[in-house]
Amino acid sequence: MSVRHGLRLLASSAGLICALTGPALTSPAQAAPPASADAAAVDQANCVYDQLSDPDALAMVDTYLRQDATRKPDVETSLGAAYKICAAKYGWKTDRSELAAEIALQGAVIDVVIQKMVDDGLSQAGALLQIWNGLTENDVGRLLEDNWQTDASLAGRLRKALVDGGVPDRGEMVKNGVVVLVAASREAAAMDRWLHGERP
Repeated sequence: MSVRHGLRLLASSAGLICALTGPALTSPAQAAPPASADAAAVDQANCVYDQLSDPDALAMVDTYLRQDATRKPDVETSLGAAYKICAAKYGWKTDRSELAAEIALQGAVIDVVIQKMVDDGLSQAGALLQIWNGLTENDVGRLLEDNWQTDASLAGRLRKALVDGGVPDRGEMVKNGVVVLVAASREAAAMDRWLHGERP
């Protein structure tokens, strides 16, 4: 996908993949680099994401963010086709489509939304990684809950973290920054389940 400007590509030695595969999912600031076996598993986990074309990724993110139920079947078809390719490539014996789809979806959200933020004037896209790494264990966990948006205190902390981290203090820019932080947290959770749950 040429659209990628996501945290995984922007990161260096302390990249999101290191955070995803570190010893404690909910303590991203304490994450350590992955072992080689985990690095190979990460490659597998990202396979569905890697198979998506730019149009599919953009359509998927648009449908997800708009909560457009009418287009959901098209997204599921694209993800299903990509999953079949990866299952054949790696010989997956168990159905991991839900996790693979979540990793692909949230990865695409990160990339597409960061690209929009860059287009809108964000000069230090890599700062989003540092902001996410600085979130507390409780805040990362809260972002995984469906009703996190009702938490006004959390919303205030996220806004402050984004602005303090270099995101322009403009409504749409901050809103998109929050979308990235939520997606990174959800991708991390799915990756953690992939790596430390049942192997494919």
